[in-house]
Amino acid sequence: MSAGQWLGLNVTPLLLRVVLGVTFIWAGSAKLFYPMQVEGQAAATLANIGALDPGFPPTGSPEDVAPDTTPEEAPPSPAPPTEDASAEADPAAEPEQEAGEPEANAGARVLLAQNTPSLYTADQFPDEIPTSRAKGLVLLMHGASQPNDAGKAIWPAALAEPPVVTMLAWAAGVTELLGGVLILLGFFSRIWGIALFGTMVVACWLTQVGPATISGDAFLGFLPQPELKASDWTEIWKTFLWQFSLMGASLAIFIGGPGKISLDGLLFGKKKAEEDA
Repeated sequence: MSAGQWLGLNVTPLLLRVVLGVTFIWAGSAKLFYPMQVEGQAAATLANIGALDPGFPPTGSPEDVAPDTTPEEAPPSPAPPTEDASAEADPAAEPEQEAGEPEANAGARVLLAQNTPSLYTADQFPDEIPTSRAKGLVLLMHGASQPNDAGKAIWPAALAEPPVVTMLAWAAGVTELLGGVLILLGFFSRIWGIALFGTMVVACWLTQVGPATISGDAFLGFLPQPELKASDWTEIWKTFLWQFSLMGASLAIFIGGPGKISLDGLLFGKKKAEEDA
């Protein structure tokens, strides 16, 4: 094997692993350990899906609903029965039915109050509240599950419900941090390569391709639509191109392996060389 071939098979994947490791360690650490500030509707949304504990009750909780004190209207005087009606009507049935009707309506109002979920509102969060950056993913997935004006959504509603959405957000942060560390070291690199590839596919769908696809004005049917100026193309696609680059690098590690300058090469390289021989 020539020096060029050796460098291509071992140094090239090392460089890819360094780029992936540094990027995902930074991204995962930010989601898991660094705070973000939420207020207004963002804070209310997190509180309503159980991802934020504001420490105070929501507006319109069932115990705060005042009982209905509207006076009941007096029943109208019955009309004089006709000869035919007096022969067929049950004199005890009608008064009993009329007397029971207001009570049934009151019971329905109590049942409705008990089954109506308590909701926090944006007005209850005028000040910023610190929370984990992983909650930004919770907001992203929750918003992506809401249909647009055309009734289309880009994320399944079942994956935006608590506690699933919170678990997914934390899983993404852990995958990025742990995957970044292990792919930098080159340990089980192919497994973490495909895991990071999948993470970036989901991120690209939620932030770029998905919104563009349902917008009705996508470039090539799936990309954000830029303006005519070249600077607008660069600005609107820079996030997508960064995600696309990380997807390509992760997939390259999955396909080609980490090379010999890795823990995989140190631990398993000799055994693989013996098998090849």
